[in-house]
Amino acid sequence: MEKLEWINETENSIRGIVVYDKADLDERQEFVWKKSENEIPSEKLNFMIDKLISEKLLIGDKLIKPTAEIEFAEFDNSTKEKLFAELFNVGINMVDNGKETDMFYLHD
Repeated sequence: MEKLEWINETENSIRGIVVYDKADLDERQEFVWKKSENEIPSEKLNFMIDKLISEKLLIGDKLIKPTAEIEFAEFDNSTKEKLFAELFNVGINMVDNGKETDMFYLHD
Protein backbone atom coordinates (compact mmCIF):
# COMPACT_ATOMS: atom_id res chain seq x y z
CA MET A 1 0.00 0.00 0.00
CA GLU A 2 1.39 3.37 -1.01
CA LYS A 3 -1.28 5.64 0.36
CA LEU A 4 -4.54 5.80 2.26
CA GLU A 5 -6.96 8.53 1.17
CA TRP A 6 -9.81 9.55 3.45
CA ILE A 7 -13.02 10.39 1.57
CA ASN A 8 -15.50 11.01 4.36
CA GLU A 9 -16.02 10.34 8.04
CA THR A 10 -19.40 10.39 9.73
CA GLU A 11 -20.57 9.33 13.15
CA ASN A 12 -21.31 5.87 11.72
CA SER A 13 -18.62 5.21 9.13
CA ILE A 14 -15.27 6.04 7.61
CA ARG A 15 -14.86 5.96 3.81
CA GLY A 16 -11.60 5.99 1.98
CA ILE A 17 -9.44 4.55 -0.77
CA VAL A 18 -6.44 2.32 -0.40
CA VAL A 19 -3.93 3.16 -3.14
CA TYR A 20 -1.66 0.23 -3.93
CA ASP A 21 0.17 1.84 -6.87
CA LYS A 22 -0.02 5.59 -7.52
CA ALA A 23 0.90 5.07 -11.17
CA ASP A 24 -1.92 2.57 -11.86
CA LEU A 25 -5.50 3.80 -11.36
CA ASP A 26 -6.75 0.19 -11.33
CA GLU A 27 -4.69 -0.50 -8.21
CA ARG A 28 -7.09 1.22 -5.84
CA GLN A 29 -9.76 -0.13 -3.52
CA GLU A 30 -12.51 1.97 -2.05
CA PHE A 31 -13.64 0.91 1.42
CA VAL A 32 -16.16 1.74 4.11
CA TRP A 33 -15.70 0.91 7.74
CA LYS A 34 -19.01 0.92 9.57
CA LYS A 35 -18.20 1.65 13.16
CA SER A 36 -20.06 1.21 16.35
CA GLU A 37 -19.17 3.02 19.56
CA ASN A 38 -16.96 0.16 20.77
CA GLU A 39 -15.16 -0.06 17.39
CA ILE A 40 -13.85 3.49 17.25
CA PRO A 41 -10.07 3.11 17.15
CA SER A 42 -8.14 4.49 20.06
CA GLU A 43 -5.59 7.25 19.57
CA LYS A 44 -2.86 4.65 20.06
CA LEU A 45 -4.30 2.42 17.34
CA ASN A 46 -4.66 5.37 14.94
CA PHE A 47 -1.04 6.27 15.64
CA MET A 48 0.06 2.68 14.98
CA ILE A 49 -1.89 2.54 11.71
CA ASP A 50 -0.26 5.78 10.55
CA LYS A 51 3.18 4.35 11.42
CA LEU A 52 2.46 1.09 9.56
CA ILE A 53 1.51 3.09 6.47
CA SER A 54 4.30 5.66 6.66
CA GLU A 55 6.94 2.97 7.23
CA LYS A 56 5.49 0.92 4.34
CA LEU A 57 4.85 -2.14 6.51
CA LEU A 58 1.61 -3.04 4.71
CA ILE A 59 1.03 -4.59 1.31
CA GLY A 60 -2.69 -4.60 0.71
CA ASP A 61 -4.25 -6.22 3.75
CA LYS A 62 -1.06 -7.96 4.89
CA LEU A 63 1.86 -6.89 7.06
CA ILE A 64 5.21 -7.36 5.34
CA LYS A 65 6.70 -9.01 8.43
CA PRO A 66 5.44 -10.75 11.57
CA THR A 67 4.19 -8.55 14.40
CA ALA A 68 7.00 -9.85 16.63
CA GLU A 69 9.51 -8.21 14.28
CA ILE A 70 7.76 -4.84 14.21
CA GLU A 71 8.81 -2.46 16.95
CA PHE A 72 7.49 0.91 18.00
CA ALA A 73 9.52 3.06 20.36
CA GLU A 74 6.22 4.53 21.56
CA PHE A 75 4.78 1.20 22.85
CA ASP A 76 5.96 -1.65 25.01
CA ASN A 77 5.44 -5.19 23.67
CA SER A 78 2.28 -5.79 25.68
CA THR A 79 0.63 -2.64 24.31
CA LYS A 80 1.83 -3.42 20.79
CA GLU A 81 0.31 -6.93 20.91
CA LYS A 82 -3.02 -5.59 22.24
CA LEU A 83 -3.12 -2.99 19.45
CA PHE A 84 -2.39 -5.59 16.75
CA ALA A 85 -5.14 -7.83 18.18
CA GLU A 86 -7.53 -4.87 18.04
CA LEU A 87 -6.48 -4.06 14.49
CA PHE A 88 -6.81 -7.65 13.25
CA ASN A 89 -10.40 -7.81 14.53
CA VAL A 90 -11.60 -4.84 12.48
CA GLY A 91 -13.62 -5.89 9.42
CA ILE A 92 -13.60 -3.40 6.55
CA ASN A 93 -16.13 -3.50 3.71
CA MET A 94 -14.78 -3.17 0.17
CA VAL A 95 -16.77 -0.95 -2.19
CA ASP A 96 -16.88 -1.63 -5.92
CA ASN A 97 -18.94 0.53 -8.27
CA GLY A 98 -20.65 2.17 -5.31
CA LYS A 99 -21.74 -1.13 -3.69
CA GLU A 100 -20.33 -2.99 -0.73
CA THR A 101 -19.09 -6.25 -2.18
CA ASP A 102 -16.76 -8.04 0.19
CA MET A 103 -14.89 -7.60 3.46
CA PHE A 104 -11.23 -7.74 4.36
CA TYR A 105 -9.22 -7.89 7.54
CA LEU A 106 -5.61 -6.93 8.07
CA HIS A 107 -3.37 -9.87 8.97
CA ASP A 108 0.23 -10.87 9.33
